[in-house]
Amino acid sequence: MEAPNAGNFLCICHFGGEVVTLIDSLNYKGGQAVGVSITKDTTFAEFIQIFCAQAMMHSTELSFMYTTKYLPTQLLPLNTDCGMRDLVSFNDNYAYVYVHGERVQNIMPTHISEQMSRCEMDSIASVSTPSEHLFEHLTNGVPTSTIGYMSRCVVNQSGPLESTVWGNALHSTGQTFAIAEEFRKILYKFSLAHNFRYKWKRNAPNALSTYCAVEGCPWQIKARAIRSTPIVRVTTFNNVHSHTAHDLITMALMSKAKGIAAILKDKLRQDPDLTPPKIRSEVKRKYGMNVSYKQAWRAKEKTKMNFCGDVSHTYKLLPWLCNSLKDSNPGTIAEWTCDADLNFKQLFIAYGCSVNEFLLGCRPIIAVNSSFLSAPYRGALYSATAFNADDEMYPLAFGILSYENYEDWLWFLQHLKGLIGSLKVTIISDRHNALLESVGEVFGIQNHSHCFTHLKENFGK
Repeated sequence: MEAPNAGNFLCICHFGGEVVTLIDSLNYKGGQAVGVSITKDTTFAEFIQIFCAQAMMHSTELSFMYTTKYLPTQLLPLNTDCGMRDLVSFNDNYAYVYVHGERVQNIMPTHISEQMSRCEMDSIASVSTPSEHLFEHLTNGVPTSTIGYMSRCVVNQSGPLESTVWGNALHSTGQTFAIAEEFRKILYKFSLAHNFRYKWKRNAPNALSTYCAVEGCPWQIKARAIRSTPIVRVTTFNNVHSHTAHDLITMALMSKAKGIAAILKDKLRQDPDLTPPKIRSEVKRKYGMNVSYKQAWRAKEKTKMNFCGDVSHTYKLLPWLCNSLKDSNPGTIAEWTCDADLNFKQLFIAYGCSVNEFLLGCRPIIAVNSSFLSAPYRGALYSATAFNADDEMYPLAFGILSYENYEDWLWFLQHLKGLIGSLKVTIISDRHNALLESVGEVFGIQNHSHCFTHLKENFGK
């Protein structure tokens, strides 16, 4: 693959300053910049010669890093002719190059310097996306001024990614973990800190083995349970990576809902209402990782489950809930049923205060309706609404039932009839087939009216 204009390619070379980290990019603070015009056939030696001539520097012990348009937050080593070809291939018309040497401050991030031993550089982190109007001063690919770009090299206050604190989470053989799940969480955080992906060779409670996802990379780690205990101990740890520039460009961080939940549990504990879009932004800003909306939502749900327990277990609280409502609010009707396997089936609740007010001052008209629930456990929400003397809606009763059918409507209406006693009322419904039969059976067909809005909509169809 060639750059669109491979015969006229510009390298903007920065030296004498430092790379600073922005929220999702890098920028350059201080120093100087020169433009080096090359072609796709320019060798690394020729590039060094041109740069040194323009920057008036010696080529002794200079190291070069560059960024690509595909991964603008990653510094890649430039030290071979193959690297020069990658520099041109993975950028369009221009690229940023950062120079390090005796006269230049260090720019290499820690996790790259550990992997590239020939580039003895200090750490800082990630690179900035160029502005569209950067080349307003270019004529035929040659810059006439770099003042505009230099003025945009501002000081950044955000600091490095928070995942860097996990850089030494795994450090040697013999390291122990209370359970296998703790080892998995630490391994995930370690991969974020060092920007690599891994695959499982074996993933069991008593034996775990994983290796780097890059083909040919020697990195691996193994752990086994100590005798019959759940304690896991690292038995093998080869913490050496072998990645090419192409590997670093194409490799994306592992974004797993379970791992995201682990790293955001404190944040979600402080702010339980954090929305998935905000979670995505938070993960990108703090850990440099792109996650989908679905992954963010699943991470939040997993965290809620860890804090509050499995939602399905709350159904076991229904007997206690119904008894508590009756005790705290006299006159309350709270009934529930289950099937032969003790699975939830039906729930009816009418608060005592609502029943008393209905009998004392509301019109003898009750509108019944239902709506399907889209939560994981489905079902339908039933409601009975009365009208007061001002024709305002007055909530009377509600229920949660498994389906919207004749049997469920009959059960709901029988409990509704029980709370109003002998009072004659008119029932308004939407002419659902199940209601046509069940309302007539409980309240009498002469007391059943139909909602005009629903009739109009049905005729319109």
